[in-house]
Amino acid sequence: MKHFIQHIKPVIIGFLISLLVSFPLTYFYPKIILNNGLFFEITSINFWIRFLIIFCFVFFVFVHFVFNINNLYKFLYRKRYFICLGIVLFVVLFELNNSSIDLWNFLNTDISQKNSDIILGQTRTVRFDEWSIYTPMLLSQSPNYKYFNDSLRGGNTDVFMVYGQPIKNIVSVFRPFLLGFLFLGSAKGLSLFWILRLVLLFLISFEFLMLISNKNKIISLAGTFLITFAPAVQWWWTPSGIVEMIIYGELLILLLSDYIAQKSFIKRMIMIFFYNAIYGMLFACLVSGMASSHGLYFCDNRIVDFS
Repeated sequence: MKHFIQHIKPVIIGFLISLLVSFPLTYFYPKIILNNGLFFEITSINFWIRFLIIFCFVFFVFVHFVFNINNLYKFLYRKRYFICLGIVLFVVLFELNNSSIDLWNFLNTDISQKNSDIILGQTRTVRFDEWSIYTPMLLSQSPNYKYFNDSLRGGNTDVFMVYGQPIKNIVSVFRPFLLGFLFLGSAKGLSLFWILRLVLLFLISFEFLMLISNKNKIISLAGTFLITFAPAVQWWWTPSGIVEMIIYGELLILLLSDYIAQKSFIKRMIMIFFYNAIYGMLFACLVSGMASSHGLYFCDNRIVDFS
């Protein structure tokens, strides 16, 4: 009991301090960070979503000063899948995404209704291919999600093979990140599309680097951040499918490694099934992705002149 009190006391203190620090940061965030007057009313749900995110960050920083750092990160490592699941559920529940689609609110058109707000960060006009083309194309599929979209231009447009959009068809299983649109609707589907790829890219890259670094956690974590937030990855986050290609490519290597080490014939057959399924998903991305992106895995240690 005494040991429990010794641990719970700093947690309670940290919780209260984080509350006191997070509230003013939440309220004055637009003025401090964005240098504008975009304040949410305290009664607004967006205010409390921003508060929860800032509170979690402040509390995470605080626990570094009251707990043993090695024990803290061992705990985070053991519970990493549950933590990531919680992040996914939180983002989808509150319909959050990192699209710059809020820029439509500043355009003088019939569709520029105030249906979105900036919780954290700011819109990026330079991400023109995302907020003005790809994301509106995703949303244009609702509610019918047809293979051929007749609202994009004068005729029917194949939106699956070329543009990789959600459709009500069995082939959608090869684009699992888009299935949220079919079952959760446009808003939550967009949230799941953004956050699930981020979380899986982070987790699978970590496991992949653990494999090639002989389970060196520090090197693996550093490499995971370098992969996930690399300029090339973030720049082509939406339209090219490069995120999916990295996820599937790393996952194929992890499966192959487990397959070689596996002795059970039945388990090997199951792995072959999943290996082929994931390879099909990778191929689906390669068809609609950038022509040079597949060089990431198939041109190892060689300089390829695509010209």
